Amino acid sequence: MFNLIDNDMRLGNFTLMDKVSWDFYVRMTVETLTSLRLKHLMSAIDLDEPDQCQKGTGLTQISGYTEWVSETTPTITLGWDWELNTLQAHPFVCRVGAPRSNIMIVDDLQQDLKYIENSRLLETFIDQLQWQEEVRESVNNKYS
Repeated sequence: MFNLIDNDMRLGNFTLMDKVSWDFYVRMTVETLTSLRLKHLMSAIDLDEPDQCQKGTGLTQISGYTEWVSETTPTITLGWDWELNTLQAHPFVCRVGAPRSNIMIVDDLQQDLKYIENSRLLETFIDQLQWQEEVRESVNNKYS
């Protein structure tokens, strides 16, 4: 197997292990993850299925997706689905489902975490970000 990324390519001040691997993941520790600064790339609304719209009035849910990227080399990507929660006095957007990313978190022994552990850490990271307003503005600008 050959290395797809030059060994000198760095991710900011992160360690050498933080480069694209043969399986296209960028491996990093939790500490590296928490220091990441991501920039909003895009957000969009999921379109209703045409069959559902033709059946008449029914329960609808506004949902969509968002993608965020780093300004580092290699680029870190993190995306997730969201939905508009209208069960509260003030509607708000919240993350739903597992994120999509090229991040693989490693433990102290530099071993990959299990998929579910990796996903939970990424979910926690996302839930601590202030992303909702950026998504709302992006969607408003795109669809207004």
